[in-house]
Amino acid sequence: MRKIAFLLILAGMLLSVNIQAQSMKGTEEAQKNLKPYPETIDDLKRYVIYLDQKENEDLFEVELIAGKTMEVDCNRHRLMGNFRSDDVKGWGYTYYTFETDNQIVSTMMACPGPKTMKFVSGENMTVRYNSRLPIVVYLPENVELKYRIWSAGEEMTAEMK
Repeated sequence: MRKIAFLLILAGMLLSVNIQAQSMKGTEEAQKNLKPYPETIDDLKRYVIYLDQKENEDLFEVELIAGKTMEVDCNRHRLMGNFRSDDVKGWGYTYYTFETDNQIVSTMMACPGPKTMKFVSGENMTVRYNSRLPIVVYLPENVELKYRIWSAGEEMTAEMK
C-alpha cells in the first residue's frame, strides 16, 4: 500500500508541468469541443489543457493548481481561493473557475535568510482524465495555472484485518 502511494506521489511530481493559455496542441476532437466555451468570463482568462490519449484513462487523474510566482520568505504561504465547477449551458460540458481575492496567508516565523521566488498555490482540484474533451479553466489575470497528471497502478489490493 505504501509502495503504491509512493509511486503515485512520485508520478505526480515528475509530471508537473506549467501550461500556456490557449495551448493549441491536442487531438482535433478536443479542439473541436472547445467551441462551446466562452473566450473569457467576467475578466477571467481562459486556459485550456489538452490531454494525450491513454490506453486506460480510468487509471489517471489531473490535479489543477492555481497560484502566483512571488518573492517569499521562509514561511509557508498560501493563496486564498478555491476552484468551482460549472457546466456550459445547453452543452453539459464542465469548466472550472478559480475564485480569489488575491490575499496571501502565511505562517509568522522569523526568517533570517533572504527571500526567494516561489510558486504560491491556492486550493487544488482533482478532475477526471479524459483526452476526448479539453479541460477548460478560467483564472484571474494575475493567477497562473499548473497541473499534474496522477496515475494509479492497475494492481488493486485489499487489506484484511
